[in-house]
Parts: sequence; C-alpha cells; structure tokens
Amino acid sequence: MPDALMAATYYGHWDYGDKWIQAAFDNQPTSFSNGDADFSGYTTIEARIEAIKKGTVLMNVWMYVVREFEDAINDCKSDCALGTNCNDDPVHAWDEGVAFYTGSLEGVDGRASGKMLHQLADKRCINYKTCGINGDLGAATTSYVNHELQRLFSTGKQQLLDGRCTEGKVTLKQVIQKMYVPLIQGTLRYAYKVGTLGGGSKEKAEGAVFAASVLPRIHHTNPSAAATVYENMKYGSTTTTFASVKTAIESVYADIGVKCSDIGGLLDSNGAYYTGAEPCENDKSNDDGVTSGSDDKSNDDGTKSGEDDKSNDDGATSGSDDKSNDDGDKSGEDDKSNDDGAKSGEDDKSNDDGDKSGSDDSHAFAPNSVIATLFACGMIMWNIV
Repeated sequence: MPDALMAATYYGHWDYGDKWIQAAFDNQPTSFSNGDADFSGYTTIEARIEAIKKGTVLMNVWMYVVREFEDAINDCKSDCALGTNCNDDPVHAWDEGVAFYTGSLEGVDGRASGKMLHQLADKRCINYKTCGINGDLGAATTSYVNHELQRLFSTGKQQLLDGRCTEGKVTLKQVIQKMYVPLIQGTLRYAYKVGTLGGGSKEKAEGAVFAASVLPRIHHTNPSAAATVYENMKYGSTTTTFASVKTAIESVYADIGVKCSDIGGLLDSNGAYYTGAEPCENDKSNDDGVTSGSDDKSNDDGTKSGEDDKSNDDGATSGSDDKSNDDGDKSGEDDKSNDDGAKSGEDDKSNDDGDKSGSDDSHAFAPNSVIATLFACGMIMWNIV
C-alpha cells in the first residue's frame, strides 16, 4: 500500500498534513479519524510553532518527496526506443524528489548547513551514533542514511534512464525505508526527553509531531502499537513511558524495513547511551541486499564545511556559533546537532500489495496549499528541524 494511502486511511483525510498546519495556526483541534491533536490545549506559542514548523516538513514535504519519486516510477517506460529520451520526464520528477529532500543550501557535496530532510538525517545521526559510511560514528559528519540515499538516488536515476522500471520500484522501496529512519529517531528521542528527562511544552510538541509523522506507518502494521505510541506522545498526555514507545516502534521495524543498527541508540552528552535507550539487539527487519559500507556511499566522513561543534544543540540562536546544549529551536540556525525536523519546508510498502507505486490518483496526497503558501510567504527559510 502506498504511504500516502496509509496516512489518508489513518487520519481519514488526504490533506491531513494541511489540516494539521491550519489547525495549529488557528489554535483549534483537528478532526482526524485517528491521531487527533488539540492545539487549543498547547500551553505556549513555542509549542504551536514547533507543531507548524515540523508538521510542514514531517507531514507534508516528506510525503511530497515520496510522491515525486513515485511519479517518476509510475511514468517510467521500459519500451523506449534508443535515442528517444522518452524517460526524460520521469528522470525530471526523480530529480525534483532529490531536490526537495536536499534543499538548496547543502552545497554540491552536502556538507554545508541546509534546511531540509538531508539536514535532519545528519543531525539525528549525531544523537544515535549512526553517522558515516558504516553508520557507526557519533560525530558531526554525513549520516549513514544520507550516504545510502545518495547512492540510491543515483541508482534510481540511471534505472529510469535505462528504462529498467521494475528495478526502479525496488530502489524506491529502499529509499522510503531509509527516509523513515530520522523520523523514528526523532520520535524516540523526544519520548526520552519528555518521559525520562522531564521535557517541557516545546519538547512535548516536538515529540507529538514526530510521532504523527510515523503513526500511519505503524498503524498499517500494528494498530495496537500505534495506539501505544499515540497515547504516550500526544500533547497533553498525562504519562509518557519511553520503554513502551520504544517497544511499540521496534515491533514494526521488520515491516517498515529498518534494522536496529539503522536506528542506533540515544547518546548522552558524554557519548554514552542513555540507560534504556541503547540500540535494540535483534535485527528482525528485512535486508535490502546491501551490505553496510558497500557500493558508493559517497566519500564524506569529514566535518561539514564551516560548522563548529554540532554535538548537543537543539537550536542555537539565529546566527549563533554556540552549539552546546541549548534546547531552543530558533529560526535561522545553522547547527546540525539535535534540532528535530527538517529545516524549512517536507513506507516501506509503496510498491507492494498490488498497488502501483503511489497510484495514479491525482488526489492521493494534497500538501500543495501548505507548500505553495510557504514559498509565497518566504517561510521556506524557517529553521524547521
């Protein structure tokens, strides 16, 4: 089942992402079939800001990226005559997906401070020791997710050019699996911040929107697990138990197509795993057939250009170089460490179950009003992550 259909089924609306944002702006509750959020109960403006910023990325742009890739695969033609370039349009759609994922500020090598999903993956890897081409570093460098995705992006583009459409579907499935990793890491991180470290209104709002981004996928596999995550992570929950959230999410790793080693464990400021937040041990998930460290995962394991220490900051003040231990999430920051959502602007089953990837329904996902509004208002430069 395509991811957009999972989300529409869970929330009861195709434009669930837009409805989340509009409700947050209006300080009103949503009217979803599942996973409701009552923004009238958000106790601080900072909490609503997080819901809007991260909701824009995690519930809108993320799915829009997936849709661009699905559009490319849907339009791929395997019977092109040589020299006719009949797959130019699918390649263009694929490139648009890469562009929305990466953003315009990462630079040609992805080492600069960006504002999109690429940045989110690089920040979460520092928290979970999943940076580097083997996914075993906790330093400020390119995430394993981004190494893998850059390889898959190139592979998918070539498959489209060659008219190898069936192979392209396999690549797309692997892309979506990897894109879920930072969303899961963010959800678990804020479950720990709120449930164990006593996080306040801002952290609760961030945890709620991260959870909202993965709840449809969890629900598709295990409705009971999704209910556990929602009840613990919704804003206003009386109790957040990290262990319950962790167990529930880990129960669907195999179906999503991620492994314990993909997610890693949550690090404290000394580089040790928080008690109870260590990596899970049973890799029950599927193997993509790609051995860790194999193929070309780009060659960057170095510190990102121009960045200082990006280890434990959750939002430096705009323009600040102080990247220490602040949990503020101020717009305009360049820090890559612990801020959670992709910056400005954003299932494993997209090509399964007899459905064409993404289906051909033009209404399958409708974030356009949010995205168009953001670009028109210049809000695309917000610090979303």
